[in-house]
Amino acid sequence: MHEVINISVSPTANNTTTHFNNLQESNLHLTESTSSSPYDPDVHFTAEVLPLQGANYYPRTLLWDYEDGYGALGQFEYFEDPQERQKLNAVVNANTETSTSYKIIRTGDKVSKNSYQKALDANLPTQGKLNTENTKYWSDFSRVLYKPSSMSKLGRWDYDTESHEGILGLHPERKFEDYSVGVNEFKENSTGDDFVDENFRNLLENCDLANGVNLLTEVDSGWGGFSSSLLDMLRDTYVPKLPILTWGFYQDHGPEFLLNRQLSRIRATVSLVGNSSLFLPLSDHPASLPSWVDYGSLWHTSTFSTVPFEFMNSIGSQKQNRYGLSDIVDGLILGESKRNVVSHIRFLQDQTVFDVSASSIYKHIPANGRNRRE
Repeated sequence: MHEVINISVSPTANNTTTHFNNLQESNLHLTESTSSSPYDPDVHFTAEVLPLQGANYYPRTLLWDYEDGYGALGQFEYFEDPQERQKLNAVVNANTETSTSYKIIRTGDKVSKNSYQKALDANLPTQGKLNTENTKYWSDFSRVLYKPSSMSKLGRWDYDTESHEGILGLHPERKFEDYSVGVNEFKENSTGDDFVDENFRNLLENCDLANGVNLLTEVDSGWGGFSSSLLDMLRDTYVPKLPILTWGFYQDHGPEFLLNRQLSRIRATVSLVGNSSLFLPLSDHPASLPSWVDYGSLWHTSTFSTVPFEFMNSIGSQKQNRYGLSDIVDGLILGESKRNVVSHIRFLQDQTVFDVSASSIYKHIPANGRNRRE
């Protein structure tokens, strides 16, 4: 096999990853027979055989988001033992009735499932049940199940569904927007180390012959520093030679960045490029998209960034004429490992050319330091 592990951090990245895994679920015919699919399900999915139930497929994907960035999706929602849950509820209810020392503290309204997810749970038709109003979270349109170990979160930071930004829970005036904030969040919390030492290592050990890693992340927020630290640890500890393709999302709209935001972008970019086999800058606000696109909806805009990501990864999961991530990297950099930044990513649809690459990446980076590949 030639397994690929996808690591997705930040809301923008997770929306793209969700579209990709949904496409894989559809193309692989996971609900029918994988033998009829032209793709190998073991490249991007791992199978778990259950008695009398056949095989369940779970994405080889690890996700990071804000505290409430998972929306209505509970980490253990589809993996709890109902009998154990009943026992736990009975204990909680008994303690609540007999003692005043047990209190339920509500920190926010629970996000409800939309009609699409309710239809999926009930095995009912889902056509026409999604719109920009009920897809504030990537989990709102996800069709696949993730193991609990695949999902991690930043416990101190909340998600603003309107601005798509992270806000510090105790101090809402602080935003998760600077490189150093992301670096400190990774280093000061044990969750970063646990993620690599347990979740990533277990997923890597589950591979027969890992072919590469995709890292998808925002660059212009704190996730840029967070993912830079994460990538440093992966390179130093587990995958020093394995091809890593980093897909970096840049804020390609709004007012010009002030100096501190410019420096944050440069630090994140330089760090990510230096540890990546191939760096692909993507715009979170591509120009010239169709008129139906709502630029305020990550569900909409991420569909276009999914196109190049799906293309480069699908050719690596074909049963016939397969090309691995290492083949793609070698073909693009042509032996010049320091020229590993892809400057333009375009695709054609109905005679219309869509450019989803991030033009703003080059505003604050010197020309002689770009090391680009057309």
